[in-house]
Amino acid sequence: MVAQDKNMRCLLLAPDCAELTIADGESVRLVRRLCDSAREVVLSVGRGARVVLDEVCGGEVAAGNLVVRLAEGSHLAMTAAYLGGGGEVKHRIELCGAEAELEYNALYIVGGEERMNIELDVRHEVADCRSSEVVKGIAAGLARGRFSGMIYVAPDAQRTVALQQSRNLLLNDRAEIKTEPQLEIYADDVKCSHGATVGQMDEDAIWYMRQRGLDEAAARRLQMMGFAADITAHVADDALREELEAMITNKLDSLN
Repeated sequence: MVAQDKNMRCLLLAPDCAELTIADGESVRLVRRLCDSAREVVLSVGRGARVVLDEVCGGEVAAGNLVVRLAEGSHLAMTAAYLGGGGEVKHRIELCGAEAELEYNALYIVGGEERMNIELDVRHEVADCRSSEVVKGIAAGLARGRFSGMIYVAPDAQRTVALQQSRNLLLNDRAEIKTEPQLEIYADDVKCSHGATVGQMDEDAIWYMRQRGLDEAAARRLQMMGFAADITAHVADDALREELEAMITNKLDSLN
């Protein structure tokens, strides 16, 4: 995780922003609030630069494409939360310089008849880069969620380390989440893995909490908040993290 520090420059990406370049060696924190009319953004991160990017959608349908190009020695820590009316987002992260590093964490919650689609394409173009991605989904009602995750490793991208996880909760038997992790590897000296789980609530854990005085609704809420907290914990800014936690609470309330 790239931690926020006092020297980080903070920027709010406007919905009509199409291109942004982070200079070599800069430290920048970016906040992007998605709406249904956001433009595609191309973000170029210079050599040795450090970027923290939080992408948030609450109350609206999420729509937006993002392309990031990471130069030599640059670091991107991205946290995304989609807590509105579903939507579709596409993220393409290109690790173009040696020792570039990506940490990507995302959460979505859908209910009713909402649809959410996340497409993530991580491209290891050169040697000695690292990426880690965790995407979590919660679905209730007749909602549908989908995560499509690609890790591509080019022929010369030796010593790549790339890890991807998709973890999902279904709150009833009518909701559906599809997860499609993919590896496309053309180098032979790599450490790459992916995994996916789609399951129900942990009834044993709920029983355990009920034995300690919580009612069933509170026990289920606590389990869902803990599931989501693994993602929101990566938000370095206290105010934004508290805002996201309130959004998650409101969204979970709407699922009942």
